[in-house]
Amino acid sequence: MKSNEKKDKDKERTEMILRVHVGSIIPRRISQDRSSAKESELPSTILNDKQKPSTLEKEESSPRFYKSYRLVVGLMLAGAFFCSTSMRADLGMAMVCMVNSTAYTTLAQGNHSSASKPSIPNSCQRDENPESMINAGYNGHLLWSPTMQSMLFSATYYGGLVTVVPGGILADRFSPKTILLLAISDYVLISLFTPLIANANYYAFFAARIVMGFGEGLVLPAMSSLAARWFPATERSTIAAIYTSGNQVATSSISVIGSKLCSTNFLGGWPSIFYMLGIVGTLWMILWSLFVSSTPQQSRWISKREKRFLNKSIGSASKKLTSDPIPWLAIATSPPMIADLLSTFAANYTATMMQAFLPTFYKDVLLVDLHKNGWFTTAPFLTQLIAKNVMGVASDKLKKSRVLSSTAACKIFQVVGCILQSSTLFVIAFVVDCTMPGLAVTMLIVQAVGAAAVTPGSMTSLISLAPNFTGTLISLSMIAGQIANIAAPNIVALIKRKGSPEEWSTIFLVAGAMNVLAGIVFLIFGSADEQPWANRKAFVEDSSQMKVSKNSKKDALRRKYQHPEQSMQNPDEQPWANRKAFVEDSSQMKVSKNSKKDALRRKYQHPEQSMQNRACGPH
Repeated sequence: MKSNEKKDKDKERTEMILRVHVGSIIPRRISQDRSSAKESELPSTILNDKQKPSTLEKEESSPRFYKSYRLVVGLMLAGAFFCSTSMRADLGMAMVCMVNSTAYTTLAQGNHSSASKPSIPNSCQRDENPESMINAGYNGHLLWSPTMQSMLFSATYYGGLVTVVPGGILADRFSPKTILLLAISDYVLISLFTPLIANANYYAFFAARIVMGFGEGLVLPAMSSLAARWFPATERSTIAAIYTSGNQVATSSISVIGSKLCSTNFLGGWPSIFYMLGIVGTLWMILWSLFVSSTPQQSRWISKREKRFLNKSIGSASKKLTSDPIPWLAIATSPPMIADLLSTFAANYTATMMQAFLPTFYKDVLLVDLHKNGWFTTAPFLTQLIAKNVMGVASDKLKKSRVLSSTAACKIFQVVGCILQSSTLFVIAFVVDCTMPGLAVTMLIVQAVGAAAVTPGSMTSLISLAPNFTGTLISLSMIAGQIANIAAPNIVALIKRKGSPEEWSTIFLVAGAMNVLAGIVFLIFGSADEQPWANRKAFVEDSSQMKVSKNSKKDALRRKYQHPEQSMQNPDEQPWANRKAFVEDSSQMKVSKNSKKDALRRKYQHPEQSMQNRACGPH
């Protein structure tokens, strides 16, 4: 019995001990679980220091560029470039199918003596009778001279000069999305009516091309202004390469597709080129209206995570459209801006010459048929498409890894590009003739690689100098570009009278010299850093500091006498720098000099006071 009672007491004691310990442990575990649960619900800012970096990184980091909505915006911008370039450059390939060059050659030969005929080697002469030209695919019916053709190529750029400055200002102050939509709609409308107008009257067609140019002046400012609000600085070379790729896709595809459509009877042959591109432009307008907004904050498709990332990395440029006054004088006197303008002029001159006249060069000098003409024209532009994207990504990687600064990267790519372009253009001018079409195409492919380097070069520099005024800078750049675009056809028309190899050599030499000059100037003055005048507040403060430094003594004294209580005591300050102190010091000096004389005067004027003072001496 006693043993059983002892066992029962031990059991009760054990249960009590367990009850006490378990009761203290379980609530502690529950409280820990609850506290950890509460901590998981708390914002990252009040978590412990070890958890902060990883949580903040997740909140502030963006999805990779190729998985982000920014890529969608970039591709839509590339589509806009494709539409604008294709509906402008389609005339280059269509022209060789539209014009009856045989009839014009016969008229021209009738007006010249045999002595004035171009000196062409026997191996490079072609039988230009109507039947052989039709067999080669050149069977147009419009009687337009080379000068008239060159005027049509430049007409679009005349229209662009009218809208290029307003286009940049409107893109910065209003919606770049809407501006770009209006520009492409102008292209679409003129493209769809081109066959009707061209067959009706030459001068009506010339006027229509000028109206198309109104959209030309709006495209690039709107695209660049929108890109500055959607893409941080470390992605701008990549995005510039992506959206300008639409230019090369358009030129290369139009060369092949256009040559095919020209040789068919579908919708009359060459008119089908303009109809097809008008339909493509209409489809792009629908997609653009649905999926793109002017800023990330206005987009309903972008994720919150990516929006936070853009808000942090771009700042106020992504939130609102600027209303600050434009610092015209600072822009006009900025050496990096001048270097960009010259680079733009050289690049546009070369590009316009290639897009408009390369098919004619193949026809006149290399003597290729229409089918080969399309493929030969495509090769350089397709190469440029690949090269510019590779260079854009490489440039951004070098900047992200801090191997190169933004300015160094832009200078290297721009200068190398100018060297490649000028050297290959010189080779074409001095070496190439109809016996070596392979060398000609190879040189043009290398030249296209050099042209691709402009994207991570001067173009990236241009959109980096002043993000708040990107549209305005692009407009100024486009003025230089439009002047080059107008100059190229007119200079070619001035040089090219008969289409001889010597004339084409001069044409290529002029383009090569322009690229040499552009490369030298950009090497010296080019930059990709944000300029002081780009930020109005900082620029005003810097200007004020400069003004103070120039007039420091005058301004300091003025402030000191106007607000003496605010002036700081300077131990090194000279006595005469403070008027009040200087007067007091001067008085004291004057008193000290005449102290004996004044004391004697007072003594003899009031002798009774002197006696009293003597009697009241120190106690």
